[in-house]
Amino acid sequence: MPFVLSIDCCSRWTNVGCSCNGTILGEVHLNIGRNQSSQLPLVVEGLLRSIDKTFHDVDFLAVTTGPGYFTGLRVGVAYAMALAEALNVPVVPVNTLEAMIFDLLHEGPLFLPLLWARRDEVYGAIYRASASSSTPEPLLSPVFIPFNQLLEFSREQKKRVLWVGEDLHRFASSLDGESILSNRASARAGNVALLGERDADRALPVEKIVVDYFRGADMG
Repeated sequence: MPFVLSIDCCSRWTNVGCSCNGTILGEVHLNIGRNQSSQLPLVVEGLLRSIDKTFHDVDFLAVTTGPGYFTGLRVGVAYAMALAEALNVPVVPVNTLEAMIFDLLHEGPLFLPLLWARRDEVYGAIYRASASSSTPEPLLSPVFIPFNQLLEFSREQKKRVLWVGEDLHRFASSLDGESILSNRASARAGNVALLGERDADRALPVEKIVVDYFRGADMG
């Protein structure tokens, strides 16, 4: 079975995980801020050692390609691409917002993962869980949007929407009465690895990986 190494640096957190055959074997979540670039290789090496694996066991990588903090995106994707090239393995691009909710889909039916961008603007999406598939249906695809527009769209669904994200406190007054399921700070690295397994047929060679910035480079 393929062994997947996952990397997510799209938020304040540095997340590294791995999975095999649908099982998360390990994950590390560290709030190391702007030390991501220097510490990421050490975090990856430490995780592999902890589960008695080496780089040679990696069959492919999964990496979040956005949306998220500009600097973190660059760090995570650049490292994943360099490592994949060195190991001669492909890379599965993973959307940050879907990774934030992947292990919560049983709580359904509707989910709204959110990352704060600046002032009153956010990255967000709305997903509907599927009873027959591990792939949620995007009712609103990941987008950079003013918070009030996102809130209005969620209320138009006429169903309970579960909000997920660390930055929800910024909009606490507007969210009074809304369903807040989780204040998790970022995508779980294990989720990123499992999404990599699910989407293994979408694995790409390094030169075809594209970062989804969604907007300009003035965040993070």
